Amino acid sequence: MLDKIWRFRFFCLAIVCGFACGPKPYQETPLLDGHGLGDAFDAEYGSIKSLVVKLEAGLGSDLSREFELTAAYLYPDSFAFLAEGVFGADLARGALCGDSGFWEFPRRNESCRISRFDKIIIGDSLPAISIGSLARLLFFFAGTTLAGDRQSTGNEIVITAADGPITRRYCFESRTGRLLFQYLLGADSLVASYHSWRRFSSVRLPATIRLFDYSRSEFAGLKIKKASSNRRIPRSMFLSVNQ
Repeated sequence: MLDKIWRFRFFCLAIVCGFACGPKPYQETPLLDGHGLGDAFDAEYGSIKSLVVKLEAGLGSDLSREFELTAAYLYPDSFAFLAEGVFGADLARGALCGDSGFWEFPRRNESCRISRFDKIIIGDSLPAISIGSLARLLFFFAGTTLAGDRQSTGNEIVITAADGPITRRYCFESRTGRLLFQYLLGADSLVASYHSWRRFSSVRLPATIRLFDYSRSEFAGLKIKKASSNRRIPRSMFLSVNQ
C-alpha cells in the first residue's frame, strides 16, 4: 500500500513538472511606436563618434564592375572615402567635412574641390546623386533625428523629414526598428534598401545596401565586410595630398 502511495505521488509530481517545464506560450514582440523607435535608434547609434567600414561595391544591373571601398564617418558631419581597384591601387579618394571637401584621382594626378551638393554618377542608368546624400545613404544614422512627420502602417513606421532641397523618407520595421528603405525626393531622387542586418563590432548594420532608381531597373550594391566604431581615424583620410 505504501508503495502505491509513493507511486501516486511521483505520478502527480511528474504531471506538475510536465506542465511547468512544457512549452511556454509565444509572446509576440511589441510593436514600436514613433517615440519608441526614436529611443531605440538613439540608444543604438547615439554614442557613435566614428565608424570605419570596409565594403565591396558593384555597379550595374549585374554588379559586374567591382571595387573595394573604405568609408569613414567622424562625428558630427565628416566623411571620407577610398576606392581601390585590383592589387590595391587607389582609384579615387575624397572627403567631405561639413559642406565642403575634395575628390582626388591618384592615377590621373587630378583633384578638385567639392561641396556636399555636387553630384556624382554611380552607375550607367542611376541618376546622379549629391555627394552629401550618398554619404548619408551609407551612414544612415549621421544627422538623423527622426523628428519629421511620422506615419504608422502597422508593420512599418514611415518618417519624412526635410534636409535642405532634399526630402528624406525613412521606412522602419515596427517590430525590430530596422531601417528597410530610405527614399530621396526633390533635388536627389534615389532609393536605398537595407538587408541582412547583423552586428559589426558593437554596431548593428546592414550587411548589404542596394541603391535603385525609382524604376528599380538598375542598382549599385554595397556589401559591408568589416566595421569598427569609436576608434581613432587617421587624420590623413580627411586631407588632400595637395594641402
